[in-house]
Amino acid sequence: MARPAKGPLNDILSITRWADAFNVLWYGVASILWKWIMLGPGTNNGALMVNASLMYGNSGRLRNPVTVVDL
Repeated sequence: MARPAKGPLNDILSITRWADAFNVLWYGVASILWKWIMLGPGTNNGALMVNASLMYGNSGRLRNPVTVVDL
């Protein structure tokens, strides 16, 4: 925000943005490989869903209980 925009050519050639894109791809591939190699297929049989909205209406006060649903 404090720096002026440098243009689209700088966005394409910026090494830090390419490094960020590579990191996103690497973490995605690594997580898929970890799931496939270590846990195997079909191990995600259930989960917990937590409704953590505790505020009563829009009063700013926390009054509602936490709701946990076993999926």
